[in-house]
Amino acid sequence: FGLISGQYENSIIASVNGHPITLYDVVKETYGAEARKSNFMTGADFKQELIKNREKTLEQLINRYILYEEFKAKEYKIPDDYIEALMDEICANYSGGDRKKLEKKIAEAGMSMDELKEQVIKRAAIDLLVNEFCYRIVNITPAQSYQYYLEHQQDYVDPEKVNLQILLLKKDGKNCNRIFELIEEIANDCKKADESVFTTLVKLYSEGPSAENDGKTGYIESKNIRDEFNNAFGELKVGRIAGPIDTKEGIYFVRISEILPEKVSDFATLETKIKVKLEKEEKEEKYKEYVNKLKEKSIIRYYYE
Repeated sequence: FGLISGQYENSIIASVNGHPITLYDVVKETYGAEARKSNFMTGADFKQELIKNREKTLEQLINRYILYEEFKAKEYKIPDDYIEALMDEICANYSGGDRKKLEKKIAEAGMSMDELKEQVIKRAAIDLLVNEFCYRIVNITPAQSYQYYLEHQQDYVDPEKVNLQILLLKKDGKNCNRIFELIEEIANDCKKADESVFTTLVKLYSEGPSAENDGKTGYIESKNIRDEFNNAFGELKVGRIAGPIDTKEGIYFVRISEILPEKVSDFATLETKIKVKLEKEEKEEKYKEYVNKLKEKSIIRYYYE
């Protein structure tokens, strides 16, 4: 059977040490995400995404089975009060703390309280095992964080930004009958490079989307300024006005209102963020190493192409 089949119940797609994993086991995990993606993906793209997600989920199910078997082999025990605390948490989240309501909800989903508790035990066992052999040994030092910062400073650069004031005259707009005369008038007024004058001109004549905000665009990265404006400006300098600039949508006059220079965030600001990132990466690597070692002791078979 493949990963796409209507025979969910009987489609065994993998086994771990003789324990079968069916396509139905996988689809139970992926159904919600697949339903959401079907709203905006179709055809071959959806099929490819569906297969990729099911393959990933199958590996997760294999990993969880191996980890739980390892937990049992080590004869570890989970305190009953810890499991009850987890059950109480589920009850609080899904039924306001009412066990009867929770029991009714899971019954509607085709599950019993005993089956739910068994799932909780398995999850707790896996979490405890992974924490003990993968996560607990991870310790990112300040020196490691700082070394990473030095090697990746460019990733933490806040690029130069500009706030432009834009005056747009549409060629077929309200001033189309006198547009050439108006362009000349505005160009003469702009020679003063005065903010108050330019702002007044925007309010009087601009037909651009930001006219109500004095023509200001808000901060945008300098590299994202459109080519026609950049070519007209030359060097970016506060107060500089470019125009008239002839484009397909109209005639522009553009003033540089503000410039925020490029800024590199300092290590003190980033230390916690970097440490969290490095810890996450290290934990993922330790988890992968640990699971791969367990897989070497296991017999895993796949029954799909």
